[in-house]
Amino acid sequence: MRRMLTLLSLSAILAAAEAGLMASPAGANTTVHSVIDVNYSDTITDLCSFPIEEHVQGSFKRVAYFDNNGDLIMVKFTPTGGPVTITWTANGVTATTVAQANSTTFYPNGPVLTGNGIQANFIVPGVGTVYQVVGRFILDSEDNLIFTAGPQGDVDTLCQALSG
Repeated sequence: MRRMLTLLSLSAILAAAEAGLMASPAGANTTVHSVIDVNYSDTITDLCSFPIEEHVQGSFKRVAYFDNNGDLIMVKFTPTGGPVTITWTANGVTATTVAQANSTTFYPNGPVLTGNGIQANFIVPGVGTVYQVVGRFILDSEDNLIFTAGPQGDVDTLCQALSG
């Protein structure tokens, strides 16, 4: 099965944003609020038969929840202060989506990333929507899809649109 789009791109960013949260704050049942600015570029080589240049830019609000023992139990991310925009460019064609809310929930065996609603709606100017992920999904700590509900886009259609 092909990887879920956007969610996996964001999962790497969000996981990196978890650095430093493992130390427990003083107090019981604590929440810690912060804003994370993202300006991230990468090359995706395992989706289409050609490389895709990815760029993610915007900011997330991060709320970390700790239990009575000071252990991190959940972190929620929501776009804040403007959109979080993801662009994928290949062969002179750019597809763009605006990231929706995501949350990362931590369990004893590692993080689980969940998403609800419109997770991705990649649009190519003059063409329209070329890939959309809508509904609910859950990934395990190794980015394996363990649950999905709702329509998922066709990766072949996205690749065809980006092929130029």
